[in-house]
Amino acid sequence: MWEGLFYTGEIEVRGSDRWNLKSFRFCYDCGSIPIENVMEAIRSSRRELSPDLDLLILSHLHADHVNGLSELLGGLKVKEVIMPYFTPLERLIIGISNLRQPSWFYEFLAEPVPFLLKRGVERVTIIGGEKGNPEEIPPEGKEYENKMKLEDLPDDKSLKEKIEQGESENWREALRNKRLLVKSHERSLPCMGVWMFRFFNYRVPSPAIENFRERLKDNSGELMNIKEILQDRK
Repeated sequence: MWEGLFYTGEIEVRGSDRWNLKSFRFCYDCGSIPIENVMEAIRSSRRELSPDLDLLILSHLHADHVNGLSELLGGLKVKEVIMPYFTPLERLIIGISNLRQPSWFYEFLAEPVPFLLKRGVERVTIIGGEKGNPEEIPPEGKEYENKMKLEDLPDDKSLKEKIEQGESENWREALRNKRLLVKSHERSLPCMGVWMFRFFNYRVPSPAIENFRERLKDNSGELMNIKEILQDRK
């Protein structure tokens, strides 16, 4: 059985000049079980997506949706990655639920934003917020642009503060340099005048997460370094 998702697309629009063809290449997730399936799909799609991928969307971080990420980033320049935020504790739970993965996978879970930026991604946008607006009317008009205006999305200030307090200096530096955006998903994003991206994040409350946190405290009652645990194979 094949589990996972690797979906690619290219939006092409002709402007007033019939020879002026603009395109926008995007990819939604890049993983599968067995992993050989997504590896073959990435290699066969690379020529179509080359040289630049305008947008990579990661719906979540389970291995069957991201285990082709290293292969994808190794052959393409990705302009924008959009993904949800998971705390270090939640990323540890993902890690121990996805065993026997290559070492880069746990490096990615430990520091997903620095991981992506070090591998040539121009910018990462974290989409937060739990309330979408399904009644929103898509914007009208045709703006033939080959990029999405993520800056137009409202900031998620509470999530940004949470990231600043709970993540490393590398995250904070990316925030200062505007290579990391933290946005709410309350609005849609038009693209090329013919396509619209909409994002929805819903948090599943779980008392078990707090119970798990208690188990990660050492004898002095201090929480162990979760990112170090993630990258320790033992």
